[in-house]
Amino acid sequence: MADSAGRPRLHALEGIVGWEPMRAARRMRPDVTLESVASELTAHWENPEAFQIHAELDSNQLSRARRILGRRLTIRDTAGAQRLSITVTGRDLEDVRLLLQFGNSVTVTGPAAARERIRQLATQILQMYSWRDLALKPHTR
Repeated sequence: MADSAGRPRLHALEGIVGWEPMRAARRMRPDVTLESVASELTAHWENPEAFQIHAELDSNQLSRARRILGRRLTIRDTAGAQRLSITVTGRDLEDVRLLLQFGNSVTVTGPAAARERIRQLATQILQMYSWRDLALKPHTR
């Protein structure tokens, strides 16, 4: 754990290839303990229902969605013979990415921020794979 711009962040250890002890003493923000920071960082892990994404899914994708999304998936009702109304729970807006793997078999219906984010992601994917850019152009972020 470390602060970044005064906010706690949890960093993955997989990328560390070596380390050295720091000469400077550890600095903590006033009135903050290691326990309180860990609790703040993991609060959303214990309640993954902080953000709900509503969508319609082709009914022939239901078993696949159940395998991939597990307990995050709730079936609200059948929107039609071929479509299901679903809710996917996640930690935040970026969990809308879970639905990208269903391609045009899913339509995000709300909230508006989730619809906008999936539109942005789809636009970025389309730009990455546009025909004029496929001529061995190196990928950059």
